[in-house]
Amino acid sequence: MKIMQTVGIAVGSILMAFGSASQAVADAKGEKIMREALVKLNSAQAMTAKFTQTTVAPDQPFKLTLIGTIAVMKANYIRVRITGETPDHKKIERVYASNGAEYITYFGENSTYRKDRLDPKPQEFSGEWEAEVDGFFGGVDLLKRGIPVYKGVDKVGSVPCDVITFNANPRDGVAARVMTYYIGQKDHLFYRASYPVPSTNNVRLTQTNTLSDINLSAKLSVKDFAYTPPSGAKPLRRPREVIRRNDSRRSAF
Repeated sequence: MKIMQTVGIAVGSILMAFGSASQAVADAKGEKIMREALVKLNSAQAMTAKFTQTTVAPDQPFKLTLIGTIAVMKANYIRVRITGETPDHKKIERVYASNGAEYITYFGENSTYRKDRLDPKPQEFSGEWEAEVDGFFGGVDLLKRGIPVYKGVDKVGSVPCDVITFNANPRDGVAARVMTYYIGQKDHLFYRASYPVPSTNNVRLTQTNTLSDINLSAKLSVKDFAYTPPSGAKPLRRPREVIRRNDSRRSAF
């Protein structure tokens, strides 16, 4: 995803994380596992999934839990919807939708939206995700942006997963950071992705997306990606450029 990101009205609009990545060296096992997962995800023509997004502040009593759905289809279709409530019971809804002609981002918290230029063959989309979605579009090319390191085995629910940290290279003047992926040992699917995200008030946050009901054989059509912001929603004036293929300005994927 691109540098800009939103993670809940309770902590404001979230920017892409600028945490320091630990020193890492080439790790053949970590790279092999990550490559297999990216190849599998990128080879699919369509995917659907559900996910739970949890954002916590390690040093403060803050926790935000939202739920979402993902639908993607080659070459440049995406529909992600995230809903829930803040700890003080404010409703949240965000929609990220590419209909093949433009990329629309809707922020239900303040009923605003933006429309952005769409790449015909994107490697990634701006949003609240990393390789667990962007790998569908960018595939193994995303490995060029950092170093995967094998960290062991853990479970996501009942699924045994290989744990991989991805030490992302600094890009476009922003610092490196470390993301953690949980990849199914048997099916090579991304089941969990966790990474640091700062809030607008400089509180360090960690966001985790946990996927379920992953379907790489989903039957989707163009009409499934049609989206119009709700009546009364106001357009944001400054457009955001959706990242283009081979654009090297991002800090990570």
